[in-house]
Amino acid sequence: MSCFAILSVAFVMLSCATSQHSASYWNKMGLKHKEAGRYADAEVAFKQAAEIDPQNSEAYNNLGRVYFAMKRYDDAVRYFKKSLEIKPNAMGTLNNLAESYVRLGMTDEAVSVFRQAIEINPKDPQTRFGLGVVYLMTGDRESALEQYRALRGIDRERAKQLFDLILK
Repeated sequence: MSCFAILSVAFVMLSCATSQHSASYWNKMGLKHKEAGRYADAEVAFKQAAEIDPQNSEAYNNLGRVYFAMKRYDDAVRYFKKSLEIKPNAMGTLNNLAESYVRLGMTDEAVSVFRQAIEINPKDPQTRFGLGVVYLMTGDRESALEQYRALRGIDRERAKQLFDLILK
């Protein structure tokens, strides 16, 4: 066997061995488990990814999403916040955190996080819609209408959905 062939085999073996121990590997495994509804396995995988790379905001966000799916909203909040410590302007994570606050009945906190997200990206339809819904939950119909008006120029379908909720 040539020296090149030996090095190639060694490289492949090393790649396989290290890929199973990378944060990326565990994050991908966690996503597969989550998609299959195996939340306990997903939780283990995402925790492993975060242990390997404590600065992996994606692993913390994904762990929060697993807890959200399990209706463990306090845990979800904790991990979404941890993700945001690393990547503070992550729109998806901000929306996830706000949604968790909504589920916990913490509407003031949800409004605050949605507003923070709008400052980062004023044209994000998910954020505008979520904020409008929270305003409706708190009885602030006028603020919900403001979100509807903003949504009309961004996402007409979501705007219609919000308007239908306002009319109820």
